[in-house]
Amino acid sequence: MNEKRPHGGREARSDRRPLGPRRDPRERRALSNLGGPIETRGDPSLSAMLARAWERAASEDPDTLTHGFHSWPARMHWAIARTVMEALEPKTVVDPFCGGGTVLIEARVAGARSLGVDLSPLARRVCDVKLDARDEEGRARFVARAREVAEKSEARVRGRVRIIVALPQRELDWYEPHVLKELGGLLEEIRAIDDPRDRLALAMVFSANLIKVSRQRADTAEHVTERRIRKGLTTELFLRKAEELAGRWATLAEVAKGPMPLLFEGDARDLPSFAEHRRFDLALTSPPYGATYDYAYHHSRRIAWLKLDDFAMRRLEVGARRALTGPW
Repeated sequence: MNEKRPHGGREARSDRRPLGPRRDPRERRALSNLGGPIETRGDPSLSAMLARAWERAASEDPDTLTHGFHSWPARMHWAIARTVMEALEPKTVVDPFCGGGTVLIEARVAGARSLGVDLSPLARRVCDVKLDARDEEGRARFVARAREVAEKSEARVRGRVRIIVALPQRELDWYEPHVLKELGGLLEEIRAIDDPRDRLALAMVFSANLIKVSRQRADTAEHVTERRIRKGLTTELFLRKAEELAGRWATLAEVAKGPMPLLFEGDARDLPSFAEHRRFDLALTSPPYGATYDYAYHHSRRIAWLKLDDFAMRRLEVGARRALTGPW
């Protein structure tokens, strides 16, 4: 059940206990390093193509277009997807574990039609926003609305407006009281935006910054860390991220040749029901790494704030680390 409490002053707890399961900070993460010797097997031409993809990924900047707008643990390097599509020239592409949308973005660049499925309710929303190659008018409107939201948030901070944050106590503990208050005000202003497309994009901007202003060290490191977040900084970071997104949309609009993909929130094992009669030239994905990640937990801060239903994610996530360590 959600707990409603006013926040401000000293009302939120500030204990420094670790929240969530402890992880060894030295633990290796899949795809945390690129480069070095490449071993290939199977079909010689396909193996050579995949080797080229990994070599390219080792030398290319991982952050281009809208790929780096919103963090997503262990996302595929865009250069791998692009190299494969340049070699195979598919007309239709499917990604059954689409996550943050790397394959789908590159399908747009390649001019292919695509379909993405992911069990995470956040994934579909992040993909929607990252793939939205808006025109100049749409980008200008979005930035104007982001500035309006930021101005109203700043006015709330200056006026010390009372904010009620409806989150469970375990989520409240991740933030300093003044940050909670500012986040709550920002989200109220975002939810007041009448255009659903802009409202979703602004909510994903909010989501993209959430860990940065929390006490959580990183998306995949559920340890408490101390951050000095002054009053007003949360709003400044929000506006900066919104303007960044508009710039990323502009770069995507210049190269996007294909249509927006079909996006579905659901289980990859039900892919035939989402694909219906469609056939695909290429299935390209970065599947779950067994017992390495817990996407349901990694995004739980965001799920709580955005009021998303992650029941299916927690119950059906494939290869989740918690399957070995127990429920969180």
